[in-house]
Amino acid sequence: MESVALFAAVTTSPTDPNGAGQISALNSRVAQNLTVTPGQQNIQDIQSDLANAQTVMKDATARQKLTQATMQNLVDQAENVSTDEVASQLLALQTDLQASYQTTAMLSQLSLVKFL
Repeated sequence: MESVALFAAVTTSPTDPNGAGQISALNSRVAQNLTVTPGQQNIQDIQSDLANAQTVMKDATARQKLTQATMQNLVDQAENVSTDEVASQLLALQTDLQASYQTTAMLSQLSLVKFL
């Protein structure tokens, strides 16, 4: 942009013997500045990179919102659990544990004589 602005701002007198050479030199420098060299980023590459980054950010935001909603559901389930349900589960576990202890006690008293 600077090169184009400079090119537009320079004026020479038609009677100046060096005017044509100055315009020619300025023209070649502006053309050189506007020519894309290999390995150098151009505006289209930058626009493409920015669009890609924007898409990645939108996808990441959507994934984070989904993860946040999932985690909030887990927290809500843990905090809003019914005390009756917890009590019944604990009672069932206690019953299973007592049955296991009773079976273990019976097996420890088993001998060959009692078996026959």
